[in-house]
Amino acid sequence: QTLGAVAVGLLSGAVLSIFGLIFFMLLPTAAIVIANILMIAYFVGLGIWLISLGSYYGGIVLFLIGGIRLVLFIVYRRYIPFSAVLLQKSASFAREFPGTVITNFGLVLAMAGFSIIWVCMWFSPVYKLVNDNSQDVGIAVLIMIIALFILFWTSQVSLNIGHVTSSGVVATWYFCGEGRTPSAASFYSLKRALTTSFGSICFGSLLVAILQTLRAIARSYSRGFIGCIMICILNCLEGLLRLFNKFAFVYVAMYGYKYTDAGRATFDLASRSAFEALFNNLLVVTTLAMFGLVNGGVVGVVSYYATKSILVAVVAGIVAMLASAQIYRVVDSSVTTLFVCLAEEPHLLETTSPSLYQAIAEANAVIGGEAPNRA
Repeated sequence: QTLGAVAVGLLSGAVLSIFGLIFFMLLPTAAIVIANILMIAYFVGLGIWLISLGSYYGGIVLFLIGGIRLVLFIVYRRYIPFSAVLLQKSASFAREFPGTVITNFGLVLAMAGFSIIWVCMWFSPVYKLVNDNSQDVGIAVLIMIIALFILFWTSQVSLNIGHVTSSGVVATWYFCGEGRTPSAASFYSLKRALTTSFGSICFGSLLVAILQTLRAIARSYSRGFIGCIMICILNCLEGLLRLFNKFAFVYVAMYGYKYTDAGRATFDLASRSAFEALFNNLLVVTTLAMFGLVNGGVVGVVSYYATKSILVAVVAGIVAMLASAQIYRVVDSSVTTLFVCLAEEPHLLETTSPSLYQAIAEANAVIGGEAPNRA
């Protein structure tokens, strides 16, 4: 029954994601507006539910998050036309270059296999140390910290290989132009990610893995107000570093930069177009996250009414969200890559894709500014 739920979730999530891509291509502005409003409503509704259960602190926090998202949406709503153009084009990349989606699914399966091996390797010795001799608990804790670090690092490397692969394909399309992109662009991009760019991917992933490990330690041993502050700081640092890496790895994919050179290029980009990059990222990420959440929710609800099993519904819903995430992750990487390409080579697009260049120019006219560029 569980295997059936996994199969249903995988297939249903993929099918619903394809419909999502079609929606992005036909009505990108509506997709962004609807998703962002739903996300605000989601936090407010969850807050009301928690308050009704007597959890006033959690409810108030969620109300604050919903309020902050509402204010941000009002502030950056003028960037919606620009983000809509990038989202529309990026959705077509997932269809035009299916190798990027296949790569992401393959990496997820590889990571799932590694996770099983990880559990088998580390659980047994730690369990024996804890139960056989209480004096060795310190050694067991050290082993678990090392094991968690390895898991976090491997997970980040896997995610970033997919990101660099998708970014490399989009960058190739940007520089080659419509109809002139090599048919095996996904393969060559993956090859670069696993060879010449692999060291940069590992180094950038290492930094995030260190923060994740410190956060896990803080959650296990920190108590009280100071502990909450420490965890909050580590969460913020991890979020900032993830965002930094997201753009830095685009430079790695585009130009084959080392991570340090890509970092300098990212800082330079931030000095020129920080707000544009942040607002565009918030709009698109929120849209993709909400569509993935809706996909999982729909599959979960339908599965429950079909089987009357909560377990099947939960498993199918989670698998559907994971399947959607692999497809939407390609869209997210594509949007980021297009933004960086526009920042570095804005006028090249006028030659390689005049229609997209015109659409972006019109969107920037609504914003009242220039497209992100080197000036």
